Amino acid sequence: MILIYGCLCALLCLRVVFYRRQGSQYRPLAALLAYAIAVASGTEALRAALGVLPTPSVADLVLHSVLLLALIASRGNVVELFHTSTAENAIYRLIRRTRHAQE
Repeated sequence: MILIYGCLCALLCLRVVFYRRQGSQYRPLAALLAYAIAVASGTEALRAALGVLPTPSVADLVLHSVLLLALIASRGNVVELFHTSTAENAIYRLIRRTRHAQE
């Protein structure tokens, strides 16, 4: 179970790290969120590889699997994790903010 969890965390980290904006605007809060996900999941993968991670529960595996599937579906775009088709929620609006150019 630790091996599966470690692989899930490594894949999460890699999916976020290899995201390419392809011309879209830089969003500082989204970048910070992506960085936090990459560091947290990368740390868990490393701890699993070193054998210092306690055995994860089935709930941990399910949560990480769902997050990984969501990131794969959004091509690694963490902003899209909070986007809804009907209305923009407050979290999406906050993360979507861009840095304003100084005039």
